[in-house]
Amino acid sequence: MSLFKKEPVDRLIRAKIRLMDSHPFLGLFSFNLRFMVDTHGMIEAYENTILDKEGKPAVSIPMGIDPFGNIYYIPEKLGAYDDDQLYFILAHEVCHQILKHGERVGNRIEQVWGLSTDIATNLILDEDGFQVPPGCLINRKYKGWLSEEIYDDIMEKAEKVPTPCGSGPCIPENCPNRNKRRGSQSSPGDQKCIRDAHIQGEDVPQSIKDLPQPDLDKARLDAFEYAKSIGRLPATIARRWGAELEPKIPWNILLRNMILLTIPKDFTYTRPSKKTQAYGVYLPSVKKEFVEVFFGVDTSGSIGKDELDSFMTEIENFDRTIHGAHFYIITCDAKVHEAEDYYSGSPKLSDFKPSGGGGTAFTPVFEFLRENYPRAKLLVYFTDMFGDQQSLKPERYAFQTIWVITPKHGSPPPFGYVIEL
Repeated sequence: MSLFKKEPVDRLIRAKIRLMDSHPFLGLFSFNLRFMVDTHGMIEAYENTILDKEGKPAVSIPMGIDPFGNIYYIPEKLGAYDDDQLYFILAHEVCHQILKHGERVGNRIEQVWGLSTDIATNLILDEDGFQVPPGCLINRKYKGWLSEEIYDDIMEKAEKVPTPCGSGPCIPENCPNRNKRRGSQSSPGDQKCIRDAHIQGEDVPQSIKDLPQPDLDKARLDAFEYAKSIGRLPATIARRWGAELEPKIPWNILLRNMILLTIPKDFTYTRPSKKTQAYGVYLPSVKKEFVEVFFGVDTSGSIGKDELDSFMTEIENFDRTIHGAHFYIITCDAKVHEAEDYYSGSPKLSDFKPSGGGGTAFTPVFEFLRENYPRAKLLVYFTDMFGDQQSLKPERYAFQTIWVITPKHGSPPPFGYVIEL
C-alpha cells in the first residue's frame, strides 16, 4: 500500500492510463470524455430513485454518465473502492458512452433500462477479460443479448421474479457475487449492488450543456481504428461495434423501438408500476397517450408472396407486443384498396386478405391519411421502393414516416426513416 494518499482525480488519471495500456479502444476513447465532480447532486438524486422496500437506496453509486460525454463522480465515494474496482468502474462508464446507452433509452422506464445496460456492459467487459467486482450485476443468461432484448425480458418476467432480499432492482440471479468474497477487502458491493447513475439530458444543468461538447462519433471511430490497426481490438467490443453502433440491430426490434419513440408518455404515482414492485422498487407507472399507427402495405405486382408474408408477420408481431394499440392497415398498389382498423388482440387480423397486383404508387396512401386522418402521427410503409417516391412532397404531411424496405429495392425515399428487412 502506498504511504501517500492518492487524490480521486489522480486515481482516475492512473485508471485511464492503465485502460489505455490494456484496452486501447476504451482507453483512447476515455481521453475524449470530460470527468467532473458532481456538484449538482445528480448521482444522489438517481440513487434515491432505486429504493428497497424500506425506502432506502438499494444501490451504491460512485459515478454517473450523461449523453454528452460527461462522467461525474463523488470523490468521497471513490475512496471506498480499491484501484482494481475503480479501473473496472471506469471501463464500465466508458463502455456505456461508446455504445450510446444514454441515447437509446427511448420511452422505457429509465431505472430498468439502466439495469439492462449495466448487465449488458458487464457481460461485455467480463468476456473481454475484466474482473467483475463483487456487487456488480452480471447474468450470463444474457450473454450476447442487446440491451433492448434484456430490457424486454426483464419487463416480461418482472411480476414473476421473487425478491427474497428486497434488494431493489438487483435480481439475485443477476447478481451472484453480491456477497463478500473471502479474503477480500470489504466494499459497498458486499451489501448493495454497485451501479452507476444514468443521467438523462434534461437533468443536466444548462451550465454544463453550454460547455464545448466533444465529437464523440469521431472519437469512437478514431479509437476503433487505432485499436484495430495495432491488433488490440477486443473481440466482444468489435462485435458490439457492429451490432449496436453501425447500426445492425435486428430490424424488427429497431422498428418496434422507433414506433414506441413516437408515443408520448408521462408518469403517475397514483398507481405505482406493478412490474417494478416485483424488484422491491416503487416507481411511477407510465401513462401513454392513445396513438394511432397506420401501416401502409405495398401490394403491387413487384411484391412477391414471401415479401407480403413478412410484411403481415411484422404487423402481427406489433399487434402482440404493443398492448392497447389502435392501428390501421392500408393496402395500395396504384390506388388504395383496403383501409381496415384493428385494436390489439383483435381476432379478425388473421382473416385479413390484402388486395392488389397492379402498378406502384405511394402518393395515394399519403393523400388518404392527409384527407381522412389529419391528426395521424405515424405511417409505417412496407414496400420494395419501386414507385413514385420522388414525387412525394413531405411538407404536405404532418406525420412521421418509417419505410420498411425489402433487401432488393428501388431508389431510397426522399424523407423519413428507413429500415431494411
